[in-house]
Amino acid sequence: MFPYEVRKKSFQESHVLELLKEVSLPENYLDKKITELSGGEKQRVALIRNVIFLPEVLLLDEVTAGLDEESKQIVNQWLLKLNQEKNVTLIRVTHDAEEINQSTIVKKIVAGRLEAQK
Repeated sequence: MFPYEVRKKSFQESHVLELLKEVSLPENYLDKKITELSGGEKQRVALIRNVIFLPEVLLLDEVTAGLDEESKQIVNQWLLKLNQEKNVTLIRVTHDAEEINQSTIVKKIVAGRLEAQK
């Protein structure tokens, strides 16, 4: 698996299986081809790849755009858990009102400029 290869570390299957479980994907997805996955499943697999080695900050650009409601809820709940339980800072670019409401700090960009705090 690429994140392990880049770091020259041995693959930790149990860790990846736990991450699959956390985003509501079954264990057999470890061996599935990406072409066999739905859009929401692909998005969750992509997110897993980014947190196998837990970052301090996770940059997310419209991470739930185009997802069905169920996949969106799974992703949002998992990201909230990463933030609250693992202290991962989330920097999210979004137009989604629910995601904005979950945020503790909101910065708004208007016409390419950071809007002044009110």
